[in-house]
Amino acid sequence: MLSSLRIVDFAIINEVQIEFDSGMSVLTGETGAGKSIIIDAISLLMGARATSFMVKSGAKKALVEGVFDIAQNYKLQAFLQEAGFESEDELVISREISAEGKSQARLNYRLVSAGLLKQIGQHLADIHSQFETQYLLNDKIHLSLLDNYIGSEMTELLKAYQQAYKAYSDAKKDYETLLNTPSDEEQIDFYKAKLQEIDEADLHEGEIEALEAEKKRMSEFEKTNTKLSEVLHHLSSDRGAIDQLYQAEHIFSNLEDEQLANLQERMSDLYYQLTDMTEEIESFKDELVFDEYRYEEIQNRLFLIRKLQRQYGYDVAMILAKRDEFEEKISLIENKESLLLKKEKELTLKKDEATKIAKQISILRQNKAKLLESDILAILADLYMENTQFSCEFQKSAVLSETGIDHMSFMISTNVGQNLQKLSDVASGGELSRLMLGMKCIFTKLEGVSTIIFDEVDTGVSGKVAFAIGRKMKEIAKNAQVICITHLPQVASFAKNHLFVYKHLVDERTKTEAKWLSNEERVEEIAKMLSNDTINSSALENARYLLNENGKN
Repeated sequence: MLSSLRIVDFAIINEVQIEFDSGMSVLTGETGAGKSIIIDAISLLMGARATSFMVKSGAKKALVEGVFDIAQNYKLQAFLQEAGFESEDELVISREISAEGKSQARLNYRLVSAGLLKQIGQHLADIHSQFETQYLLNDKIHLSLLDNYIGSEMTELLKAYQQAYKAYSDAKKDYETLLNTPSDEEQIDFYKAKLQEIDEADLHEGEIEALEAEKKRMSEFEKTNTKLSEVLHHLSSDRGAIDQLYQAEHIFSNLEDEQLANLQERMSDLYYQLTDMTEEIESFKDELVFDEYRYEEIQNRLFLIRKLQRQYGYDVAMILAKRDEFEEKISLIENKESLLLKKEKELTLKKDEATKIAKQISILRQNKAKLLESDILAILADLYMENTQFSCEFQKSAVLSETGIDHMSFMISTNVGQNLQKLSDVASGGELSRLMLGMKCIFTKLEGVSTIIFDEVDTGVSGKVAFAIGRKMKEIAKNAQVICITHLPQVASFAKNHLFVYKHLVDERTKTEAKWLSNEERVEEIAKMLSNDTINSSALENARYLLNENGKN
């Protein structure tokens, strides 16, 4: 849920800081005070497009920052972890827009793209107005909404189907690869020539490294030989290290003191160790030779291997893997017909297995769709849309997809005698807003969206319909935070929290402010809404009655 919102130099707002609570919060105020601008600011945090027009006139930049409590939003936490963010209970999102229109987005103070914010926003909030296309209008997700509605029974079936569908897809890919493999003699000859080229090279793992090391030693023969001679001179020449150590050891060993015995023994060992080491160095130097023919052999071998690397891969393992690939292709071509029959049988088997589960899923969907239709129609009746028809229209496909064999769209008719049409084709209006409101009563909890925002969706309604809309928003607020802009006192009376947005003059400049109303202030504000800004005893009495009746749990 949205915990707090800070807006600086955005549109007509200088600076406001708003702390939000759970449940249903309503925003009221005169037209033009800035209520919808607050919603626009929240939209920016959800990844909406930023423009220079959003920056307050005369300001260098605008800033919008929101803090969200995501402790219970497990879907979002999983998404954030996949995106490389640490799991935290709080999420801070900010957007900064320059006067030139350049925008920067930050997530927990780390720069991110607006595209990532859009993806995150799908898990955070759903902003609904009469003029925006919402997720419920997207035909592509209607099937997943139904699957979520069905619940665990569908989840288990879909899990089994996904495994079967992957096996089928892999088998289909293998079959098509083999089917499209050229089978002419010229192609076989080509692969055989490549195979022979690699086989004749007789490559071995680690060979390149060994050859390069040997080449390096031979290339540095003169340098190594010279340095070893210098080392041996310092060790074994007259007055060299061995001679000096011998003299010291001889003198030291003649001292008769028990406390020196250990040191005398260690010096004697050191003398013999150095003598042995010198002999090994001499032996290594004597065996160190430069073989011109071997050097040329190494160069030629490395040249051949480099040629193969350029053609087939970086190292010996990759070249040998390519060799196995050529061998496999030769086998495929030479045995293509028999292999095709085998692959075809496998493909048929995998398709049958996936199709069987897909049919089970389809039957379950159609049965549960009738329950969904009943639930939605019951809610719409509560919203005084009893003449509305709603159905889930299925179309079966002979081709398996990731979701099975079904395509499904929500169909709606809001007037008697009107044909059902796709929900996405229904024009915006008061009826559509009520329809969306009713559907969100069902799908909000299932989708895991933690904040629902309604921007004047109650325009054009009054009386009992207004009461019904307020009641449904309050019902949604049991499972999600609801933030609602309204001009209807009936709707406002259902809210747990009431934010009043207003404008006033400061130093001859208009400034937008927002404040949470106390209980008595709410009575006065709703009384104004009831009586066109004229407060009288009757309006106050009606306002108290609305708050007492509709504010009950």
